[in-house]
Amino acid sequence: MDNKDDKMFQYLNNATDTFNNLNQRDVASTEWIGKIYAAMPLYKLLTLNLSADHWQQLNKTEQITNSAENRFNNQFEQNYTTQIDSLSIKFNNHQTQNSVKPFLSIRGKYYYMSGGVTWLNLLLENSYQSGQVLAPKNYNKILPFYSLSYYPARKAYLHFSASKTTEFPKITDLLPVLNIGNNYERSIGNEFLNPSDNYNVRIYTSLYKLKGFKYFYFGSSASMSNNAKIWVNKQGDDGIIVKTPENASGKNNLNAWFNVSKKLYKIAYLSLSANKNDSKTPIVINNQKAFSVNKGTSLSPTFNLSYSDSLELSVGMTWNRNNFSNTINKNLDYIQDIYSYSFEARVLFKPGTELNTSLNISDQRNVPGIGKVIPIWNAYIQQPLGKKSKLNLKLTAYDILKQNTSIRRYQNDNFVYINQSNQLQQYFMLTLVYKIKKMGGQEGMNYVY
Repeated sequence: MDNKDDKMFQYLNNATDTFNNLNQRDVASTEWIGKIYAAMPLYKLLTLNLSADHWQQLNKTEQITNSAENRFNNQFEQNYTTQIDSLSIKFNNHQTQNSVKPFLSIRGKYYYMSGGVTWLNLLLENSYQSGQVLAPKNYNKILPFYSLSYYPARKAYLHFSASKTTEFPKITDLLPVLNIGNNYERSIGNEFLNPSDNYNVRIYTSLYKLKGFKYFYFGSSASMSNNAKIWVNKQGDDGIIVKTPENASGKNNLNAWFNVSKKLYKIAYLSLSANKNDSKTPIVINNQKAFSVNKGTSLSPTFNLSYSDSLELSVGMTWNRNNFSNTINKNLDYIQDIYSYSFEARVLFKPGTELNTSLNISDQRNVPGIGKVIPIWNAYIQQPLGKKSKLNLKLTAYDILKQNTSIRRYQNDNFVYINQSNQLQQYFMLTLVYKIKKMGGQEGMNYVY
């Protein structure tokens, strides 16, 4: 159960803006869920499984907003409007979802396989201020899925899964509601919005005890949707932007990555991480359908040296490329390369004194207008107090060069943003550390099905 009261006063007094509102909100929400699961052996390794749940949420929302008669009057006695699409709303809605998931599974010594379907039913009902009732929305979905995990004698782990998932509309997606947080922007619902269906595929591989390698991981995932939910912006004659959720086809995302570490010598390793991501998102610009296409690539080699517990050294670099394009607005297209370099060293002296220093240099010069090279240098020294070294005194210096700044160029909908913000810069911290006795042994391998 959750209850929330909120009051917001907004008063803008100038020659052009006449917004002068007092907004009060009272929200009460109650939620509960019940689940059941059963499994029946059918034949040898074959099992019939059945899971089901019932989820229900009741929401009561009352939002009252009064507006002054003019921008110079601070007496809040005039209701802005009494329409459904208004600053004053009163909601009473509940959501009920039922799911039934029958599936078959086979569990062997080195593998686990399962496949089946999930039946989902969602009921949405709502009544609001004017006495009108949103006709109950009843959604039904059949969602198939399949997964396979293979793990031969702790030598490797292979996982494959394919599934269909769905995202149901929310009450706020269906109802005409004004976003009181921004007087220049309305959020109007779409009563005919459909659930968004997604088709997903995932592959993951991990090789253990591979000769000459410390680790080897590989993974890939893909998803697509033919009716994804997007927000469409339209500007009226009054200058107010109206946002409406709509279904759009053509959304997809592909991601692939791998991490590998090769032993060069007893104490030296060379690691390599790579990632590739391609995404295509539908958008609407001036009533014309378009796509924003993002292609990202990253490559990160690292050299690690570790000698017992007395010396650790790491040197690496990262290359990130972001290629963005808009199918109907070429002025937004850009290709951006960002280079980062890192160095970290840790030394443990015989008395137990520990010294650590790290330097990270980010080359952001390809960001137009504000791009620059940003070096971040951190260091700490830790000294044990006493012979058993359980109690330690640690002095840390952060951002010694006073350069900590965040610089970004990214896209969202039909815009490209260039952003710079100052971060917390140079400061020092004195810490008292108490080391607790180590408990337990090495954990066994866990497999996620």
